[in-house]
Amino acid sequence: MAMNKKEFLIMLEQQEGYAVNDWKSLKYETPPYGQSLITLGKDEEGFFYHINKEFLKGDEEILIDMGVTDWQKINK
Repeated sequence: MAMNKKEFLIMLEQQEGYAVNDWKSLKYETPPYGQSLITLGKDEEGFFYHINKEFLKGDEEILIDMGVTDWQKINK
C-alpha cells in the first residue's frame, strides 16, 4: 500500500531532516533564485522528492511539469 502525503513527509523528516511543516507551495511561492532546494511532488508511482542544487529563473515551470508541488530551502 502506498504512503499518503503526511506519511511520506514524516518519513522524509525522519530520514533527511526536512520539517513536515516547512514546505512551501510552488504554486503560490516561487523559491529564491540561486538557492539549493529539496522539492516534493507526486506522479503516477506516488510521492517523490529530489534535490535541486541551484534553482534558476524558469525552473519553476520545469518542476511543475514534472509534478513538483512543494519546496524547502536546503540549510545543510
